[in-house]
Amino acid sequence: MASECGYPETITIPLLGLPEGELAATEQKWWNKILDLKEAKNQLILLSIPLSLTSLSHYLIPLVSVMFAGHLGELQLAGATLANSWAVATGWAFAVGLSGGLETLCGQGYGAKLHGILGMYLQASCMISFFFCILLSTNILRFLRAQSVVLPLVVCSVFPLLIHIPLAYGLVHWTNLGYCGPALAASISIWISALMLIFYVGRSDNFKQTWVGLSKESLKYIPQTLQLALPSAAMLCENTEATAYMIPYGLIASASTRVSNELGAGNPTKAKKAMIVSIKLCALLTLAMALDLSFGQNTWASLFTDSPIIMQQFASVTPLLIASIVIDIGCQGVLSEPSTRINGTNHIENRRTRSGGRLRRFGGAVRCEVAAEVGTAEAQKRQTTVRNGNDSLEICRVLNGMWQTSGGWGRIDRDDAVQAMLEYTDAGLTTFDMADHYGPAEDLYGIFINRVRRERPPEVLDSVRGLTKWVPPPVKMTGSFVRESIDVSRRRMDVASLDMLQFHWWDYSNSGYLDALKHLTDLKEEGKIKTVALTNFDTARLQKIIENGIPVVSNQVQHSVVDMRPQQKMAELCQLTGVKLITYGTVMGGLLSEKFLDTNLAIPFAGPPLNTPSLQKYKRMVDAWGGWSLFQKLLQTMKIIAAKYGVSIPTVAVRYILDQPAVAGSMIGVRLGLSEHIKDANAVFSFKLDEDDMSSIQEVTKKGRDLLKVIGDCGDEYRRV
Repeated sequence: MASECGYPETITIPLLGLPEGELAATEQKWWNKILDLKEAKNQLILLSIPLSLTSLSHYLIPLVSVMFAGHLGELQLAGATLANSWAVATGWAFAVGLSGGLETLCGQGYGAKLHGILGMYLQASCMISFFFCILLSTNILRFLRAQSVVLPLVVCSVFPLLIHIPLAYGLVHWTNLGYCGPALAASISIWISALMLIFYVGRSDNFKQTWVGLSKESLKYIPQTLQLALPSAAMLCENTEATAYMIPYGLIASASTRVSNELGAGNPTKAKKAMIVSIKLCALLTLAMALDLSFGQNTWASLFTDSPIIMQQFASVTPLLIASIVIDIGCQGVLSEPSTRINGTNHIENRRTRSGGRLRRFGGAVRCEVAAEVGTAEAQKRQTTVRNGNDSLEICRVLNGMWQTSGGWGRIDRDDAVQAMLEYTDAGLTTFDMADHYGPAEDLYGIFINRVRRERPPEVLDSVRGLTKWVPPPVKMTGSFVRESIDVSRRRMDVASLDMLQFHWWDYSNSGYLDALKHLTDLKEEGKIKTVALTNFDTARLQKIIENGIPVVSNQVQHSVVDMRPQQKMAELCQLTGVKLITYGTVMGGLLSEKFLDTNLAIPFAGPPLNTPSLQKYKRMVDAWGGWSLFQKLLQTMKIIAAKYGVSIPTVAVRYILDQPAVAGSMIGVRLGLSEHIKDANAVFSFKLDEDDMSSIQEVTKKGRDLLKVIGDCGDEYRRV
C-alpha cells in the first residue's frame, strides 16, 4: 500500500492480473446486472414517484371533470370527452410539448452549472406560450423539474386536485350549470396550480442563482428555445393516450432530468446508465398497467359512466388499447424525451465551449470531447501550463490522483477502473497522477489510453495527461539504471514519451539525486520524457536543483487549509523561478467534508470510521495542528462558505488551495470504480472565493500550530523518524 504521496506501507497490493470477472463477481450481485438498484432507487424514490404524482394530478383535474359530466348522462359524457380531447389535441398537448424544449435547455444548463441562463430560458419559453395564448404553468413545471425540485411540484399539483373534486361536485349538483360546471371547476383548479407555482418561484430563496427576475436578454433565447420546443410539441401531439401515460411519465421525466443534467455536466456515461435503468423500469410499469387494464376494465369504465352499453363497448376495445399502451409508452415514451435532451445538447454546448467541453455524437452514442479553447476565460480557469524554459505542459487544475489503486481503499476491478477513467475524461478532468509503485496504476493508464485512442476523437487524446512518479531505491544513479527504470513506466503506460516524470528522493545526505535528475534531463532531450518535475522536495533542495541548471517545472507537495507550509518558504522561491506547485492532501483524505462535520472522534465509535490510510494519516496531522475541536470550527466555517455558493466543503477546500500563490493544480483522490467525485471536482471551477471567505477561514487556521515548526518543510514528514 502507499500513502497519498506515494510511499510504500505494509499492506499487500492486489495484483492486476486476476482472472477476468473475478473481482466483479465479488462486488456485483446477479440482480444488479439485471437492474442497477442504486440508480433505480435514485430515479424511483427521488424523482419518478413525485413526478408521476405531479403529472397524474395535473391530468386528473380535467379528467375528474369528465367523470362528473359522464354520470349526468351518455350525451354529457360524449360531449365532455369530445371537448376534453379537442382541447388536448389543439392546445394542452401543444403547450406541454412547447415546454419540452425548456426542460432540455434548463436541465443541461443546470448540470453545466450555468445557472443564470435557466431564468432566461424560462422567460423565453413563457413568451412563446403567450404567443399561443397558453398558460405558464407547464413552463414553470419544467423549470423546477430540471433542477430536481420535486416536492413543491407535488404540493402544487395534488392540492389543486383535492380542491377540484369537491369544487366540481358542488358546481354540478348545487348549481344550475349542469355539465358546464366541471369545465369551470377545471379552469379554476388549473389557475390555482399556476398561481401556486408562480408564487413559489417568485418567493423562494432556492432560485437566487437560476431566477434573477425579468430581463430583456431573454429575447435572444427565443429562437433556440423554439428549435427544440416545436419538435417536442409535434412529438407529444402524436401521443394516443394520456392517463396511462402519466404514470410512466414520471419515469420518463426523471430520465429526462437525469440525462440532461449528466450531459450538461459532461457525464455521457452516467446519462447512458440512467437511460438504461429508465427503459427497464418503464417496461415493468407498462406490463403492470396492461395487466391492470386487462383485469380491471369494468372498474375503470364505471368511473366515467353507469351505462352498461358503454362499459361493454369499452371492454371490446381494451385489447387494442393495451397494445397501443405497450407500443406507445413502453417503447416510444421513455425514449422520446431523453432523445430530445441528447439532440438539444448543442445549445448548451454553445455555452459550455468556453469551459472546454464539447459534446458530439458518434454512432448514436454521446461522447464528451474535451478540448481546451485557448484564450477564453473559462478554459483558463480549468487549464494551466507548467513550464521551465522551453519545457511546458498544459494540465487540468484539478488532477485525478490514483494512489488509491495501491491498496487499502477497497479492491479495484480493472474494467470498472478504466471505465471510470473514461468518465472522468469525458467530464473534462483529463489529467491523471500516478506512480511506479501505486500498484497497477500505470498498467490501468496503459489500458485506458488505448481505449481513448480507439473510442475517442483525436482532440480528446491530445487533452489527456499522464503524470507519473519515480521513487527509486537508494542505489547509485547510473545512466543505464535511470533509463531502464523510465522505460518500465513507458511500457506500462504504453506511451512513447512520459508527459511528466516527477522524481522523489529519500535521503538528502546522498547527493545522488542530482545525478538522477541530470540523467532524467538527458532522457527528456531524447524525447522519452516531456517534462521533469519533483515530488516532496524541500525549499533548500529545490533551490539547489534549480541552481544546478536542471529545468524542473513543478514540485508536488502536501498542501491544505490546515497544512500551509508550502506558502511559508517555498511559494516565494517558486514565484521567483517560475516553478509551480502541484498539491495533494488538499481534502485531507476526506476529513475536510460534511461527513466529519459535527462529529467527536474522541469517543470510540461515535464518528465515522478512519478506515483508510489517508484518513489515519491526516487525523494525525489534525492532532499536530490544533486538535479535533479546532478542526470542527474550521469545518463549520467552510460549511457556511459552501452553502453560500451551493457547493460542498471539499470543493471549497480545493478552491482555497488553488487560489494560493504558485499553485498550478490540486489532486483529488479517485476511487476508480468504487465511487466518484466528478460533480464536486467540476464545481471547483464554478465559483471564486471572495476576501470575506478567505478571511473567515484564516481567522480559524491562525489559531492552529505552525506546522513548519512542528514538522519541518515540505516532505520532511516522510524523512523524519
